[in-house]
Amino acid sequence: MKFDVASMIPAGATIISASLTLTQSRDKNHTQTVSIHKLTSDWGEGSSNASGQEGGGATPIAPDATWQMRMSPTTAWSTAGGDFNPFASSSTTVMAPDVAYTWPSTTMTVSDVQDWVNNPANNHGWILINNEAVNTTAKRFNSRENSNASSRPTLTITYMMPSIPCNEPDSLWASRLTPGSARLHWNPTPNAVCYQIRGGRAGFPFVVTLNIAPGAPEVKDVFGLSNQSCYWWQIRTFCDTAKTDSSVWSGIDTFCTNCYPPTNLSTTNISSNGAVLNWSSQPGAAAYEINGGLAGISGGVNIVVGSFNTSKPVFGLNAATAYQWRIRTWCDTAGVRKSAYTPFEIFTTMPFSNRLPNPGSGNGNLDLSFALQPNPGRNEVEIIFDQEGMDNLILSVFNVKGELVQKASYNPDVAERLWLDVSNYSNGLYVVTLQSSTKLVSKRLVIQK
Repeated sequence: MKFDVASMIPAGATIISASLTLTQSRDKNHTQTVSIHKLTSDWGEGSSNASGQEGGGATPIAPDATWQMRMSPTTAWSTAGGDFNPFASSSTTVMAPDVAYTWPSTTMTVSDVQDWVNNPANNHGWILINNEAVNTTAKRFNSRENSNASSRPTLTITYMMPSIPCNEPDSLWASRLTPGSARLHWNPTPNAVCYQIRGGRAGFPFVVTLNIAPGAPEVKDVFGLSNQSCYWWQIRTFCDTAKTDSSVWSGIDTFCTNCYPPTNLSTTNISSNGAVLNWSSQPGAAAYEINGGLAGISGGVNIVVGSFNTSKPVFGLNAATAYQWRIRTWCDTAGVRKSAYTPFEIFTTMPFSNRLPNPGSGNGNLDLSFALQPNPGRNEVEIIFDQEGMDNLILSVFNVKGELVQKASYNPDVAERLWLDVSNYSNGLYVVTLQSSTKLVSKRLVIQK
C-alpha cells in the first residue's frame, strides 16, 4: 500500500508520529502477527479484480504487482515476493475479522514517512508480511476502493512545522511632519499579530507607549507634539494574541517637528508676460507665501495663497527677462509659524508672445519682411530680404525658453540675402526676429537634423 504523503504534508515538516490502521474483513486463522515493511522498489496496480471471496486471486492485468513481478508482465522483483527492508517498521496482532487494527507509530514508521516527505521519489509504500511459516494464515483487508469509507486504510501522521522567529520591524521612518504631529512608518514583519510603539521627546525622561491593534496598517499618526522639537521612537512585534511571544525592541528612529517648506518647484506655461508657478503640497500647511521678482535682485513681491493651492499664475512680466521665485509654508492662518523659504527657482520669459506669428506677419508692418529657406533647416539657412533702402537691421535668434542664441547686424542694401550657420543648433523650434529702428517682425524656424 502507498499513501501520497508529499501532497498532504508541507515541505519542511518534521514527522512526530505515524501509525497505520487497516480493517480486516476475512481470515483463515484468527491470531497472527502481521508486520509492515518499507518497500524499496516501485510497483504497479492494474484493473484485475478477483471474484467471490477473492482468496483465489485473478489473472494480472498490466501493470499489476504479483509474487514474481513488481510490474506485470515484464518487470520482476529483485527477490520474489517483493523488494523491501527486512526489518519491520511496525507490527500488530490481528485476530477476528471485521475489526480495525492499528500498527503503532515507531521510530521506523516515523523515519519512513519523513523520508517520503523529504524525498517523494523514495515513496514506494509498505508491504504487509504475515506468518508465512504455516498454512491457512491468509488475511484480507479492505482497500481504498471499499464502499465504506470509514473502513479504508488510514495513515495517521502528527507533524510539526519549524517555528518562525518573532522578529522586530525594520526600516523605521517618519513622514508628514508638522509643528505638532507626525506619521510613523515601519515595514511589516512575518508572523506579526500586532505591534507596540514607545517613544518620547529627546532629552526628556517621559516615555509614551502606543499599542497597534491586530490588522491595523503599518503606520501610526501621533499628535500633540511640540513645535521645533526632536523625538525618538522604536517598535516591537507581538507574534501571539496573548502577547507572550514578542520580539526585541527595534533600533531607534528620530525626527523633528517643524513647519516645512514645499517641494518640487517648477515653472510652466512661460510666455512673454506670464508664467505658472508650481509646487507640491506640505502636510499641516495653512497657506503658502510666494516671494519673487527680477533675478538677482533682493526684495520683490510677496503673494499669499490658500493651502489648497499647488500653483499660482503670474502676469504683467517683461519679455525676455529672467525672474526668480521661492515659497514657504504658513503652519497657522496668522502666519506666525512659518517654514524657511525654498531655494530660488529661476525662469526667463519669452522675448515676445509665445503664440508665434504666421510667416510674413509681425506687428502689422508688412513693409518689413524676410524669408527663411530651407525651413526646416539642418546646417545653413538662407535669409532673403524683400526691402531695399533700409537702414541696418538687427537679426536675433531665440530658443523656446526665450534665451538668445545668436545676434547680428546686417545691411540689406549691401546684400539682399545672407546665410545663417545653424550647424551647432539642437533640433527644435526657434524664433528669428528682424528689427529695424521702428519695426519688428518674426518667423518660426525649425531645426531638424
